[in-house]
Amino acid sequence: MDLPFDHAPQSLTCPVCSRKFTTKGGLTRHYDAQHHHFTPASDDEDENKHQTDSHPKINGRPCNAEGNYLPPHSPPPPLASPSSQAPGSWEPFKSRTEFDFTYFHFVQAQSPASTINTVLDLWAAQLATTDFKGQISYAPHRQFNGEGKRVWSNLFSGDWAWKQADIISEDEGTHGAMFVPVDKPAL
Repeated sequence: MDLPFDHAPQSLTCPVCSRKFTTKGGLTRHYDAQHHHFTPASDDEDENKHQTDSHPKINGRPCNAEGNYLPPHSPPPPLASPSSQAPGSWEPFKSRTEFDFTYFHFVQAQSPASTINTVLDLWAAQLATTDFKGQISYAPHRQFNGEGKRVWSNLFSGDWAWKQADIISEDEGTHGAMFVPVDKPAL
């Protein structure tokens, strides 16, 4: 029986590695994932200066505990005082965080005191550093160089992060949220 669409399937070839694909979408996904190159800065361009458009809805906008947005550059709220908890609720620790940290290190990891002191010193140093100030992306964004050409600098400047934010933002309850992708390492 002859079918009206009896013809050979379409064959598309990757121009870089010659891999074959039956759909244009498959070829595009392959090329973007395997061969996409970052746009280099031009010779007369400061590669650290770009126009950046952040995602309009998944943007990491700070809010208070009730979900109300805070004015720009608002300081973080003060930590809850120990008196706001039931008296003695984490005795002899000051908070649940201290309790959980201690439980993990002494009971689960069975860390010696010297290791715990080293971890606390490293943690204090990390919290005190300003090395990453202004370097953390709270929202997917698109960057453009001075010529208006798209540039990519990190995970958040890529199309995948923007598309994920579009999907997440379909739920209005997520508007203003921070996008936090988690990469599961290979075991």
